[in-house]
Amino acid sequence: MNSVPQVPKIRMVEGFPYKLKTWWENFTPSEKLAIAKRLGCLPMLFKVNPDKHMIRAWIQFWDLDHVVFTFKDFELTPTLEEIYYFTSLKYRGKGQIIPHSQSGKKFLRYLGLKNEKKLRCFEHNWFLWTTYMKGMDAQIVTMFRKEFSCTLVHWQARRPIAFTVALLGTLVFPREHGHISTCICSVARVLFESVNGEELTLVPMILAEIFRALGKCKRGEANFFEGCNLLLQVWALEHFHKHKNMDDICFSNVNHIDSFFYRTKMFVSPVGTDDWYEYLTSCTSDQIQWKYPLLSHSPPYIRCKRSYYIELIGLKGLQPYAPVRVLQQFGRGQVIPLRANMSVSEVSFGPNFEVLRDREIHHEWNNILTMDIGMGPEREIPEYQVWLREDRNSMSPEGEQGFEDIGTTIWIRPSHLGTKAVTPEMWAQMESIMQYLDNARAGPNNVEASSSLPPPA
Repeated sequence: MNSVPQVPKIRMVEGFPYKLKTWWENFTPSEKLAIAKRLGCLPMLFKVNPDKHMIRAWIQFWDLDHVVFTFKDFELTPTLEEIYYFTSLKYRGKGQIIPHSQSGKKFLRYLGLKNEKKLRCFEHNWFLWTTYMKGMDAQIVTMFRKEFSCTLVHWQARRPIAFTVALLGTLVFPREHGHISTCICSVARVLFESVNGEELTLVPMILAEIFRALGKCKRGEANFFEGCNLLLQVWALEHFHKHKNMDDICFSNVNHIDSFFYRTKMFVSPVGTDDWYEYLTSCTSDQIQWKYPLLSHSPPYIRCKRSYYIELIGLKGLQPYAPVRVLQQFGRGQVIPLRANMSVSEVSFGPNFEVLRDREIHHEWNNILTMDIGMGPEREIPEYQVWLREDRNSMSPEGEQGFEDIGTTIWIRPSHLGTKAVTPEMWAQMESIMQYLDNARAGPNNVEASSSLPPPA
């Protein structure tokens, strides 16, 4: 029996607001299509039954330095590809969104509301529920006409944008007490109106804010989880339900949030924070569904050219992301990953939302390194487990290519596994020497003679 520590009672979103669900159901098919183009399957989060005990337990396993969940003999982290898997929000070939500060006056004007004192009560943001919920049909808009600064036609056009702000502010980027950050309006705006003709994606921001919330809660800097805990919960449960065959996969349903319950119906979930903590403490890599059954076969994003990780632009700051540490989630065998100090990339924007190095980040994002997705599941190399136990906090030399820290692998192999290692450089030197000796022995009558060595294992 593992000793269960005192787990902080982190607060979080505990359900899909009923009024928001009603609002969604009252949209016309064309309005739902317009929203789905920007939010993908996120409106389906109302089908997720929140488990706050599960998220509280998972937070205890978050590794602040390496931006992954660390368990007994493996690491795990949400990836861009898995966020796309659930939300159906595309990110390839699209730019990251840069949030901007938004005054209350501009916030109201953009959403068609009058700049009145009672509507500027942004501390509680009650206007979204007392005003926007009134705007679900023409009769109510006419009844509360004094609160709107736009015509009925203009309001009808603004309804999908207003819903997007409400959903993002209450479920995806939530704040405590139902507060909604006014900068979310700038995010919703670029989703409906491209910037300089460039299409932008919400996926990196969703992932960045989940990471940010995990970090703040683990450090004890926050008592409320400001990331999308519903999406994190769905992601985690999908990894802990191993599919013995493909018969329990619903191929006809491309909405993986909607079909999530069908795929995981056989998983017996722990009950309560203590049970979850004990379960996660004893969990091993062979119990994990590493690669999602219907994960896209497009090459996943692994690292930037200049660094061993990827910088994500969140709603409130930059967040590092290191998928090179979880290659098994892409159906590949896990190697000892290249590592760097990622703390320098965990930066808060501050009140003015100043995104430093935004051009550099966008350039790296547009020239990101990928790898072919494997058929998996594949196990890690033997050296990986030694490294995970004894040397995972070390850093790799700068300027290395690829995804594997070959130097550490070679160092571990003879000293811990009792095998001899021949590096590619050593092999090239030996091959050159043997070729020279063969030519010297052969002389003019035997120019075809040669000697060869077996390639390094």
